[in-house]
Amino acid sequence: LRRLLGYSGAALINGAAPFRACAQRVTDAAIGSFIDAQTQPTALSAGAKPLDIDGDDQVLATTDGLMLLRAALGLPGSAIIAGATAAGAPRATWAQVQPYLKNQCGLMIAP
Repeated sequence: LRRLLGYSGAALINGAAPFRACAQRVTDAAIGSFIDAQTQPTALSAGAKPLDIDGDDQVLATTDGLMLLRAALGLPGSAIIAGATAAGAPRATWAQVQPYLKNQCGLMIAP
């Protein structure tokens, strides 16, 4: 979420608890590179941006980042998307977002 809000360098990781951190991504540069890669279109996913949760072709802190934060906090499905999808987004309902979070992001969240 910090990266999507424009944070970089030490501000990206300062004060963040290393909760199940991937051993390869513990520095601000490694985390920034990984997030940047997840917000760019990929050939493997037919041009999709993996962190574009609502499918509006943008990865924004106020929509996609908010949904990821809510999911990480363990909120139920309807609370994850409440007011967090972009207007006219292809994935605007929990029934559309839940499979995307599971298949693209590896998150298992109950309805």
